Amino acid sequence: MGMFGPNRYGDNPHLLLELHIEYEDGSRQVIVSDESWKTMAGPILYSDLLKGETYDARLEPHGWTLPGFDDSAWEAPVVMESYGGRVTAQVDPPVRVMKEPLPVSLKKTPRGTYLFDMGQNMVGWVRLRVEGGPEGQEITVSCAEMLNEDGTLYTTNLREAVQQETYILGGGAGNANSSLILHSMGSGMWRSQDCRIRLRCRP
Repeated sequence: MGMFGPNRYGDNPHLLLELHIEYEDGSRQVIVSDESWKTMAGPILYSDLLKGETYDARLEPHGWTLPGFDDSAWEAPVVMESYGGRVTAQVDPPVRVMKEPLPVSLKKTPRGTYLFDMGQNMVGWVRLRVEGGPEGQEITVSCAEMLNEDGTLYTTNLREAVQQETYILGGGAGNANSSLILHSMGSGMWRSQDCRIRLRCRP
């Protein structure tokens, strides 16, 4: 993940975590990342701040967030040497969901794709509800700030920022969410076959 190509922050991702929990009864607990944790490859195959994300729902470990999950097939993490620098809090404000706008219009193009208009230029995530569709079917969502004269997405100004999400169905219904990718968008287009995508438009 990175703005300027893959592995911008190194070839091997590392995690340093210290989670402070305060319960309703006033007691506290501290959870830290250590050798007791386990790891496995997840469904996010590719993720870049500007270029987009590829998510394969077939690789989701079902039930892993629930108590009693069998993680015997997961691997032990590689424990790195302690970080010797000073860890400081993030100084900029966090990214927050301010609202969840609905598209103002939706139409099918001669190419068989669907074009939806968000009604304004903004930065945000894409969320779709998928109903049915064969396992392995790909849904591709592309975002742009404006349209060409022929009604297609204008992407010349994006240069190498593809702003494209690919969601691979795991079979059955599910939510297609771009988990980390913030896109500047005014319009969007998706391409898919053999599945239903529920998308509400603003009245």
